[in-house]
Amino acid sequence: MNEMPLAQASGVSLKNGHGVLMASLVFIAAIPVALVMGPAAIIPIGLLAIIIPYWTPERSLAVFLAATLLTPSRYSWTVGPIDWGLSRLLFVAMVIGCTIAWSRGEFRLRKTPMDTAIFLFVTAMLCSFAFNSLGMTSDQFLRAAKTFGFSVVEWFILFYLVANIPKDWRQLRRFVVLICALVSIVGAVGIIEYATSFRFFEWLLRYLPPVTPLATGGSIFPSVEILTREDIIRVISTTISPHEVGLMAAMTLPLVLYFLAYAKKSRKQMALPLIALALIAAALLLTVTRGAVLASVGAVLCLSILSNKPLLRAGIVIMASAALLSFALVPSLVGAVLDVSKPETLTKDSAVESRTEDWPQAFLLLEGHELSGIGLGKVTGHTLPYGRGVSESFIYTDNYYLGAIVEMGALGICSIALMWFGFFTVFTRRRRLPGEFGNEVHDLRIAILSSGVAFMIMCATFDALSFTTVAKFFWLTMGLGIALARIEKDMSNNSEAESVTVAA
Repeated sequence: MNEMPLAQASGVSLKNGHGVLMASLVFIAAIPVALVMGPAAIIPIGLLAIIIPYWTPERSLAVFLAATLLTPSRYSWTVGPIDWGLSRLLFVAMVIGCTIAWSRGEFRLRKTPMDTAIFLFVTAMLCSFAFNSLGMTSDQFLRAAKTFGFSVVEWFILFYLVANIPKDWRQLRRFVVLICALVSIVGAVGIIEYATSFRFFEWLLRYLPPVTPLATGGSIFPSVEILTREDIIRVISTTISPHEVGLMAAMTLPLVLYFLAYAKKSRKQMALPLIALALIAAALLLTVTRGAVLASVGAVLCLSILSNKPLLRAGIVIMASAALLSFALVPSLVGAVLDVSKPETLTKDSAVESRTEDWPQAFLLLEGHELSGIGLGKVTGHTLPYGRGVSESFIYTDNYYLGAIVEMGALGICSIALMWFGFFTVFTRRRRLPGEFGNEVHDLRIAILSSGVAFMIMCATFDALSFTTVAKFFWLTMGLGIALARIEKDMSNNSEAESVTVAA
């Protein structure tokens, strides 16, 4: 059989000029961006213009995922009202790639079981925006518009794209492997930070195009001032917060345990998941973040209860063993973890006090706005000015649920609860395929559910969805879970059709 030319295999017909036209349009549209970012940006934009005809959704998703996890979200250039970081630029490139594939009939958006819940969440945001817009200042209105726009685009469009990009089981599994590999790299960078106090991105910044300075005039990397807790250097790695590293590690632990359970019994097959588990567990503990540890425990317990493989049912034992190994390698971790977990520490810790003191202030602000909240963009991730009837400064909720209640009221928190319930229902109420392969597919679906459980738990101690890196990571992971449920359903329907044919 003759091999197809590259252009034909990729679905691009150079005969009709489609690929050349798309490349030209991308290059022309990128010129103003290049002028803002500097001459150095011409190189990657030129490369993008060349490869865009072959920019398949699968390749664009892989590159976008790598950029999201391996570059700080605050490394960006401000163009108009929007900050353009590498992850955001590649997200636009992914949308372009999916649009090209859609125009060729190679990609389509399908309905998902989460459509109703997402619609209600968007409705809650719109109601909060509409009902409070008249009382907003111009700055608050712009912030609310940006919050709504980024939420719809970078959460839900990303979710729907990812839910429809994987075409089969093997392709989806490769994306999950990539997640584990990238988070392992994040963990390795964090461990190097701890061992050497070397900040990779501070060093790399010298050789990168200049970025837009923050309004505060401070560095875009808070790791310039080393963060510590109980004399332990808190890992920041490729992110801007130890909470982000802890959350990504907690979400990835169930996926790594899945690969460990279904690895072939060879040294090579077992070694890679074990190395990933060690790096992720060590980085998780080195964040010294109580919420992340609690989230990881909840995720592994969910995996242990709902999975089929005996090794996964012993997941909590494996996790405890990894923690003990980390304690043996870093003895000072033992004292730090014990100190931040003591009851007397919890009652006096400023991080705990700031959270609990904000609760009554939050509900004072909510008075009279119980249904739709006080408006988008006023709470999560921002310092809130004094409100009516509020006697103390209300700073950060460090609790996404509390922030959502204040911003969006009863409509918002109910829509969030419906989304969590929807994910749990979709990932658990799926008829299992027969045989060992059916168990493997089922357990990967449960591992993705467990990742979602980790996120849901940590939202109670961290305003996670206001941090772009972990927000995109969550919706991308949930999109893969929905894609897996669809693929599993298709395989089940095909097997039933084959059974009917054989019987006939």
